[in-house]
Amino acid sequence: MGAERSIQINSISEAKALGNGGEIALGNQEEGGLVVSPEGTLYALKHRRFRLNGRKPGDYTSSDLVPVCYRIDPLPSGEETRQTVTAWLESLRKGEIPEHATVGVEVEATCYDRNYKLLSPYNDTFPAQTYNHPELHSFTLETATSENSSCLPKTPVETARAIANAVLDGYKIVKPRGGQLAYSSVAEAGDGNNASTTPHPYLITFAPLIAQFTLDNINTVPPETLEMYERAYIDVVGQMQKGVLNWPVNALHVHTGVPQIEGLADPRAAHACGLVKLTEFSKVLSLMLYNTRHLYGVELGGKDVRSIVRRLIVSSHDATIPQDTETLVQKALQQLREGKIHSLPRYPDTGQHDRMRLRMDGNKKTVESIDAPMNSDLRLVLFWVFANQLKDIIALDALEAVGGDTSQVILYLKQKWGEIFQVIPTMGANSSYEQDIEFNQLGYDGKSSLRGIPFAKVLRDVKIIITHYGDIYPAVAFEAEVIIKTIDRQLTPPTHGITLQQYLGVETGVYMPNGLNNGLVTDYKYTDPKLIVNIQSAATRLQAEALSKMTDEKDLKGFLGI
Repeated sequence: MGAERSIQINSISEAKALGNGGEIALGNQEEGGLVVSPEGTLYALKHRRFRLNGRKPGDYTSSDLVPVCYRIDPLPSGEETRQTVTAWLESLRKGEIPEHATVGVEVEATCYDRNYKLLSPYNDTFPAQTYNHPELHSFTLETATSENSSCLPKTPVETARAIANAVLDGYKIVKPRGGQLAYSSVAEAGDGNNASTTPHPYLITFAPLIAQFTLDNINTVPPETLEMYERAYIDVVGQMQKGVLNWPVNALHVHTGVPQIEGLADPRAAHACGLVKLTEFSKVLSLMLYNTRHLYGVELGGKDVRSIVRRLIVSSHDATIPQDTETLVQKALQQLREGKIHSLPRYPDTGQHDRMRLRMDGNKKTVESIDAPMNSDLRLVLFWVFANQLKDIIALDALEAVGGDTSQVILYLKQKWGEIFQVIPTMGANSSYEQDIEFNQLGYDGKSSLRGIPFAKVLRDVKIIITHYGDIYPAVAFEAEVIIKTIDRQLTPPTHGITLQQYLGVETGVYMPNGLNNGLVTDYKYTDPKLIVNIQSAATRLQAEALSKMTDEKDLKGFLGI
């Protein structure tokens, strides 16, 4: 633990935040680590290389400190965790949603002007420097759900309306500039040679570091990834050598709340939820959101361009984490001290852009799923949010069964359900990336390298598991039903002659569920990428407008067409 410092404020900025330039230095040290205030509050201190504040090398100010929101010092005992998790699950068994079972969602879109050129939403009236959700590229816009009245969304209807409002916020931001938004997994149109970094000090400073990290390890980047950039006429290596990181990927980030102890997230519970997000069970569900075959106006084929090009950066190559919580926390703190990560949720440094993050600092107290591509169909967005809630319940149910010992969770689930709950590596044999290669070539007919059975069969196994937990925990019966029926829709072969507008339910100029959304969105994108952008921009807005009016689960079922 670091020495106590005089910290004057309790609400410390998140890791990307900037100081005001006039803050008082609270101390001076090179490495990152933990700092305890005189009041006993625990903070994570960024390493010097990630600080944008202070006047002398090694200085740190309040803006370089982020409150730790997991109870890591001391860690709860396994029995404490078991009791906390049991109370949480008991509420769900009674049909009640626990107090901290909240949902937060971040949605990302590519911005275009009327001529389908890449557009930055930032200007003097909407400056990037003060926006709280800046993304790497200046043409990428991220918006997020906000609090519903006095609390974060928890019910399906609250969550749906919050997502709709986050999407509509994006349209409001670009409207003054005559912009269009495409909520797809990559920039499908535009000139990739015009890619530029968002003019936010954090991104301008650290994007070149990621680029150099990747250049130093370029031999680890999959050949398929480099080939895809080349086919899109992008000299991605040359751009990185100039400090430009061309990584035009849009993700759907889902934050789910976990049980708390003494106002802090239980790290064992969060860890268990995170581990399940690294299994084949989670991977096969993410395939359902794959949705692009174009990059920067060039048709590349496959089921999702993002699934390949995202592996450009080395920080997406290895999400391996320990299965016992004590070791996990120790290793995360070590990387924070050494400056391998700028904040605790970015552990491990080689997996911070892979599948999940444990939000150990800040104010979220959540587990964050970052695996799925952004999708223009909000029905699939809702499905993915609900799927993450069910994954957490599966993890917590297992954690209760093993007495709060996180290291036994995956073993328990494998004994109960089989290899579908095997944690799979990011790259290499039987990996997440290997599944991507197979799925891009063969879709649901492709086979899981882990078990040698078709992805369609794996999803049918998922349905059995989801049905089981939906029956045990009535509080999520609605979410379970949505997941099961969405899987059925995905496994129904695409209907010949159906257009992208019909798939998205907007062929009449308003959103109406029509039962024509069979298969992947990608299966309906065999046309001019500019037209694809135009259709998606209108469709997602129409869906969001309809979704924002939902008042109960009956309305929501109508929206989903189930």
